Amino acid sequence: MLCQRPIIIVTGANSGIGFGICHRLLIQLSTSAPSDASPQFTPIGAGYSSSIESIPSCDSLTIIMACRSKARALEARQKLLDLLDDHVAREIRRPDYDGHAEKFRNNLELDFLPIDMSNIRSVFRFANAIPQKYPYISHLICNAGCGTFNGINWFKAIRQMLSRPVVGVTVTEYKRQFCGRLSDDGLGFVWECNVFSHYILFRHLQPSFISYQKKFSEPARILWMSSLEAAPYAYSRDDWQCLKTDMSYEASKYQIDLIATKLHMRSLEESSDPPIRHLLVHPGIAESNMSKDLVFSIIEYLKLAIFYFVRWCGSPNHTITPFTASVAAVHLCLIPILCIPTRLMSFRHVRHGDDTSTPIYRDGLYTASLYRTGLKSAEATRIAEEQGVPPPLKFGSESDSNGNARVGVVPVLEWADHEKDSVFLVDKCESLYQVFSKLEDNSPKETNGHAGNGQNGHIH
Repeated sequence: MLCQRPIIIVTGANSGIGFGICHRLLIQLSTSAPSDASPQFTPIGAGYSSSIESIPSCDSLTIIMACRSKARALEARQKLLDLLDDHVAREIRRPDYDGHAEKFRNNLELDFLPIDMSNIRSVFRFANAIPQKYPYISHLICNAGCGTFNGINWFKAIRQMLSRPVVGVTVTEYKRQFCGRLSDDGLGFVWECNVFSHYILFRHLQPSFISYQKKFSEPARILWMSSLEAAPYAYSRDDWQCLKTDMSYEASKYQIDLIATKLHMRSLEESSDPPIRHLLVHPGIAESNMSKDLVFSIIEYLKLAIFYFVRWCGSPNHTITPFTASVAAVHLCLIPILCIPTRLMSFRHVRHGDDTSTPIYRDGLYTASLYRTGLKSAEATRIAEEQGVPPPLKFGSESDSNGNARVGVVPVLEWADHEKDSVFLVDKCESLYQVFSKLEDNSPKETNGHAGNGQNGHIH
């Protein structure tokens, strides 16, 4: 059940997938029966109950746009309000309009608080400001991310496109990236932005998550945004800050897979009613500013045309637009917690109707086949599940050939081979968190309590 006023933090909310998540949340919750709150998966077999209680509407919402740039955040905020106002106007013209959209619009709070994910002090200041302003946090969407991309390896690109063209526009291996970039905190820049700063938010905001759980008897949800490009072969335990690899983006995203999965499993081991649920998501393949910086405009348009063509040919992974790419994250925000599938073989997608021969495991085989060890990983996960081992699940945004959004599920790649690495990474993050937390406690405090270059940044 969704509480009457969700308070949702979205990092990187001013553009790309983060903007799409905010947009989709506004459109969905401004309707009295949001489609993304309806279960997309149904249990198979007699061991489960298929009855779903009615999903209550939500007539208020607070979104905290966690962004670095105040100007870009305010511009994005205004765009979101304009998009919502257009939607509300269309709703009002419907003959069966029930008044919900206007009530939701009047109760909406779209706030901005500055945060720089490459600056640890900024992250702590953001986290310290939250409980001063909000009674609880229902959702944290760890979306912000970056890569040190500096071009295309055209030889690799042509070779991959000729040998496996669908893979070449889905799981690319030809983007060039700088190696060894450090943040001002002395950490791996990409690793700090994509992984560690989000870990700090999870840890430092735990009292706010627990407040939500106590108030509504429902766990807060942390959504970790991974990628289809999360690559086990890019990860090395000896390079856990992603400084030596020329695939730091892919390595950091795979670390998110491992860390989010381990945190999820630990929370369930520690309590039958955990205050926090960790959920792993990816947006599919969507147009982004990161890729636009790598190629000329004409090639960007060609790439977009190829995306549409590949989707038309049947690829479920090419979501293309940020709005469609946000469906998995928004669905996992709104769906009743008991309706989130926990097994690959025991649930099927609702689009299959009563067909029990197509569990979500089989749905995910196409995506698994795109990876070097994908099918092997999927089979290992299936066997482990049959032996009673909970599968590590990754929820993804998908689209049919007509652009209709849906949610898919795949297993985390090579989990059995890297489960010990997940423990290693969580321990590394926790140790560093403790170090920086002590440094923050001993540092001079700024009077305004906000992150980022003296901006107070709190805007309704």
